[in-house]
Amino acid sequence: MESSEKLTLYFYPNGRKRNQASNLEPIYCRISIAGQKPKEFSIGKLILREHWNRKRQMASHPNGDTGSIRLINEKIATIRNKIMKIFEELLEENRPISPTTIKNILTEKGQVKRTYLEAFDALLADYLVKVNTRQCVRATYQKYATIRIQVGEFFRTKLQVDDLPLKRFVPQHVKELANYFLLGGGGFAPKGANTTAKYISHCQSVFMYAMDLGWATSNPFAGIRIKKQPVNTVYLNEDELDVLRKVRVHTERLERIRDIFVFCCFTGLAYADVKKLTYDDISRDMDGDYCILDRRQKTDIPYNIPLAPPAVEIIDRYREYQSIRGIDNVLPVPANANYNAYLKEIRDLCGFTKELTTHVARHTAATLMLSNGVAMEVVQRVLGHSEIRTTQHYARLMPHRIKQSMKELMQKYATRTHDHGMQETQIPSTLVKKNKAL
Repeated sequence: MESSEKLTLYFYPNGRKRNQASNLEPIYCRISIAGQKPKEFSIGKLILREHWNRKRQMASHPNGDTGSIRLINEKIATIRNKIMKIFEELLEENRPISPTTIKNILTEKGQVKRTYLEAFDALLADYLVKVNTRQCVRATYQKYATIRIQVGEFFRTKLQVDDLPLKRFVPQHVKELANYFLLGGGGFAPKGANTTAKYISHCQSVFMYAMDLGWATSNPFAGIRIKKQPVNTVYLNEDELDVLRKVRVHTERLERIRDIFVFCCFTGLAYADVKKLTYDDISRDMDGDYCILDRRQKTDIPYNIPLAPPAVEIIDRYREYQSIRGIDNVLPVPANANYNAYLKEIRDLCGFTKELTTHVARHTAATLMLSNGVAMEVVQRVLGHSEIRTTQHYARLMPHRIKQSMKELMQKYATRTHDHGMQETQIPSTLVKKNKAL
């Protein structure tokens, strides 16, 4: 017998399975772990009882090492080594160990060992089909493709493997992968906590996809949580927006950038959406007012944006400019990197300390609508948010909106009190708490 910690292996001819005609007995292997029920299985070899060395658990023959005896002993040695390797891997990966588990792993005859990157590639292929059939936007596919590249580098540089079998992917690997994203391993830029949390969530989606295919039975990502950091959402208030609209700029290039930014402040369009905007996306409603009807590039969710007069003026301003250039797009939107670089120049001209980026315009549109009494559900529809909680985030940025709403309620009931000739109740000064500085 051989043992390694709690594991014991025992090879023997099973006399209960003896062939009565030939007296040959199948050789069995018994896997035992202290405190658990043993598991036995045939190794696929037959032997005469007199050719078995019980003490050494090997085949032997009076005439020496014959060909058949050698094959039996080689098979026993191979199985012994495989079982010991499986046991050591289970210990190393901190996975549950039982005789049944070891036997099942050992006897997976003809079964393909699926890997994580194989599952990732299958998911990408599925997303590509959805992109081509308009069930998914290309941005989603590209996002997963980017993560796939970085996970592949993680395997090669950190784990020093080309790929990892799904069954060997354990929670420790998830933690190491999260740190890899955070620290910028493999030459990639370090990710913030929130981006890392999104990346890990997408990596977990790959495992869930593999489970749906029957390639995996457990999810090592379950229970792993990446703490997110509060997001500092930057937007312009109405006074700042007025400053930006009136500030003098000295080049046509900055004039165009300002117009595009202001247009997004009044429409809520994200960079990708304003860049692809064409005149076919603009129509008139039943009242004769202009509006934009389209789908968000990021989520493919439809939106309906009534156009405010400043937005209509900007469209008219560039109609001839774009026509001369033979371009059907409504506005001359540059590459995102150039757009953001030019916005920094405008920020300096305005004297702002806050950063100006393409997405600040969308944040500004959300807060502008909410601060002027537009209902939350309407703002959600205009911005094309898939969930109302995304829109609610902007409401939390404006404590003055809460105060204004409550003030209107108090004035309403104050009016009713006076109309009924009731006297105002004076609140005792002892019950009035001083407001803390915000």
